[in-house]
Parts: sequence; C-alpha cells; structure tokens
Amino acid sequence: MLNALNMLCLAIHSDPVYVVAIFVLASLWALEHFFIQASLFDSPPITRYPLCYQLSRLGLNVLAAIFVLSMVTIPWIWVMIGLDFFVSLVVIAYQKYFHKPLAPFGAIKNIREGIKVSSFAIRIIPPNVWLWMVVCLVMKLSLVILISQRSFAIEWNERIWIAILSLALISGFVLLLQKTSFRFSSIRRASMGRLIYAYGYSISWIADFFLSPNMEELAREAAALQKSPPNRLSPEIIPYAIDSHVVVLQLESLDWNILNFSLEGKLVTPFLNELAASSHLFKVAAYHDQGSADMDYAVLSGGIPSKRMMSYSIPSLTFSASLPRFMSDHGFHTISLHGATGNFFNRRACFEQMGWDEIHFREELYRVAMESSYWGIRDKEIFRVSSEKLQQASQPEFHFLITLDAHGPFNLIKDEEKSVFPKSRDWQQNYFNSMAALDNNLRDYVNALPAETLVVMYGDHTSGVNYQSFSPARDGSIEYVPCIIHKKEDRNTDMPKQIDPTQLPRDLSILDIMNAIRGKLAR
Repeated sequence: MLNALNMLCLAIHSDPVYVVAIFVLASLWALEHFFIQASLFDSPPITRYPLCYQLSRLGLNVLAAIFVLSMVTIPWIWVMIGLDFFVSLVVIAYQKYFHKPLAPFGAIKNIREGIKVSSFAIRIIPPNVWLWMVVCLVMKLSLVILISQRSFAIEWNERIWIAILSLALISGFVLLLQKTSFRFSSIRRASMGRLIYAYGYSISWIADFFLSPNMEELAREAAALQKSPPNRLSPEIIPYAIDSHVVVLQLESLDWNILNFSLEGKLVTPFLNELAASSHLFKVAAYHDQGSADMDYAVLSGGIPSKRMMSYSIPSLTFSASLPRFMSDHGFHTISLHGATGNFFNRRACFEQMGWDEIHFREELYRVAMESSYWGIRDKEIFRVSSEKLQQASQPEFHFLITLDAHGPFNLIKDEEKSVFPKSRDWQQNYFNSMAALDNNLRDYVNALPAETLVVMYGDHTSGVNYQSFSPARDGSIEYVPCIIHKKEDRNTDMPKQIDPTQLPRDLSILDIMNAIRGKLAR
C-alpha cells in the first residue's frame, strides 16, 4: 500500500501529464461501462438501496480499469480497447432487441443463430448510441497515444503493486456483495440482470460460467411447466367447430402495431386487416426471452419456455403433452414445415420427439428444388407445399408452419416484391416491404385452402422497428403480437368482430388460446 502511494507521489512530481492521462483514461473507461450497464435495464432490479449498488458497480468499473492499465502494455491496451468496443456493441444490440442483458451461457448455446442475425444487430443500435460509442473510442485511443508519448513510465514492480491493490479492493467489494440479495448463488434462480446491476458484466459473466444452470434442474422445471400451462380461456371462446383441417402459422416479426398501419395513405397489410376484422382477433403477450423459438416451443410443447436457456437445447427434455401428439390422437395427420435448417435452435431433435407424422425443414424441402434465400426456403414455397398437401388429403390434417422471409434485417425478399418502398435498401423500410410481401403470400395461401379449414396465425415477436409514427407494440419488457383465428368460408357476421379486451387477461398468452382450442377439440 505504501509502495503504491509513494510511486503515485513520485509519478505526479515527475510527469503530472502522464498521471492525469492515466487517471482520465481509467475514469472514462469506467464511466463508459457504467452508463452502458445502466442503459441496459428497462427497469432496474428492485432493491432497498439502489444508489449503494450503483456506486458499488461504478467502483468496480474504476478498479477494473486501473487493474487493466497497470498490467497491460501499450500494444495490448490498443487490442483491449478494440475488443471492448466490439463487445459493448454486442451487448447493446442484444438489449435493444431482447430488452434484457446478455448472458454468456445462453449466448454460447445459440451462437449459430446469433451469427445469422449479426447484420441486424448493427442496424438496431440507434445512431446517437453509435456516435457516443465512437466518440468514447476516439477519446480513449487519443489518451493512449498521449500516454505512449510520455518519457515517464511506471516501473513493472510498482505496477504490480497497483494491480494487487486494485484486485484486493475488487475482491473486497465482491465478498461484501455475497452478504446481499445480489450474491452469486442467486444466479441459478434469478436473472442475469440482477448480477449485472451490482457487478457489471465481466464479474457476472465469470460467475455465469461457474454457476450455469443445472441441466437436470432445467429439465425438471420444463417438464413441470408443460404439465401446468396457462389455461384461462373457456373453449367456448373459439366459435368454430373443428371438423376439418387445422393450420397453425407462426409469422415472423408480425407486430401487433402493423395491423391497420398505413404509410403514404396505403395500408401495409390489407389482407390481414380484413381477416382480423372478420374473424377472432386476440392481443397476445409473446414469449421471447431466449429467441423466436420460444413461441413455437410454447405452442408445440404445451409449456411455458424456460427463461434461463433456449428450451429446445435442454437435454433429456420430453414432450408427452405435445400438440402434434394431441392432434394425432384426435385423428389428424400431422405435418411441420419450416424453411430453415433443422439444426437451427435444435428444433429437429425436439420435433422428432413430439410425434409428428412428417417433418420438413430446409434439408427435406431442398430436394424439390424450391426457391430459397440465404436463410432457407422462401415462405411462398412453404405455403404452396402446405396447400397442395391439404387439397390432396384424404383425412383431416394438422399443419404447423413457421415463416422466414420477414426475419430481421428484412433483406430476404426480392426487389420486385417491395411494394411499399420499391427497391429500398433501408432495413426499417424493408420491414414494411417484408410485411406487405407476407400479407400477399397469406392471401394466396388462405384463398387456396380447402373450405372449413381452421387457421390460427400469430406473430412470434415484435419488429424492433421505429419508423415515422410506427413503433413496436411493447410495454416495458412485454411484446404484443396479434393472434387471428379464422375458419375458411365459415364467417358468422352476427358474432362480435373483436373480443372485448377488457374481458381477457392483460398478459394473455398463446398457450391460453391453444389450450382453448385443445379443449374445443377434446369435447
């Protein structure tokens, strides 16, 4: 301790500019991280002493910056600043999309899926955040240049003493926090956000690796959730008899707010608007903690998805109450269709346990030379295969389709399909182009379905798009998507065109609706 203080006094006396530059660099780096961490919470964790924990996090950031600057040479400081800039952009983009902090355990499990949407992550960061990050980067690099040009330098043995002191203080902070509700052991039952609120990212991520969720515990938890799903609607809320084919469509990025939305005086989704007005429309709180697969997991497994990792990736998970098995038990031939690869989100391995009669992913669909994008088989091809199978069916069939073309960054459709903003290269404008293309494909698909087919369609999550008067349908961390239930050529004009939302739970889920359909079919 005395050695470090003596060294500091000597440095101030010998080269005050060097000391000030080091101090400013450490402070700037720490404050940049502090504000990044703070910005990642839609609402901070509940605690009696929020200021104490935020000051603790700021102190840990300062000490971490001092430790790094003490132990790393100038060339490596350049490398670390660059890596830090990249990681900061990743965590900001993740929060902007999922509205929660990034946890490394889940991120590593889903790294292939993350790479697929990496270009979307770059676009979703607001310009003002980009500007702020670049300004901070330039300031840090300028300070490193200034430090490298000074003739004074702290000796290695003195730098080691500073690093030891910093590490001791960091350890002290961390040990004190183990006596609070932010202790590391809470990571297995609480959110990563609570730890990041007190420790910042680095320490929380290290703790996450050593205290990652127990797989057997997650499997038991998922099995229990499958046995007690939300079931708050009476089957009577489904006004249609289920006496023919059933089709369930999971529609990529279908935001509640896209319904009846106009640009330049033109409706973006006229067919969906008309369908919603003449059928049953529900406003649904989407499951989107780990990714878009949360929604199809919920629909197909019958259980609430895990909040701690992608449910399809939980080992030894069983699907005794799966929707395809239920439909098969009630006389339906069951078929799943998705244009992405079966390895995406580990769907194939799980679908094979669900009891499907037919499973079609990109690998199977490629055999018939269908039109594709870099993500997989195009939506119109999936719709075509489904409608042809239904038209040729000799018994009731249940089809489950997941669309793909409207996935962010909304660059999967061709220029000739862009009807709202022709030939646009702007990712936000192309969201509306993608929704209009989806609307056209849905019109053709529904019109081609056999009479009496029951169609259930819902969005998997909101869009993440803020453009002119359009914004995602969110309330804090809750994302709202539409769910439309329609029976082909069986419209009852006497029924209410829209169910009174005050009579429904505010957090109505797709499981509530699917369980009402199950109840209707079981009668």
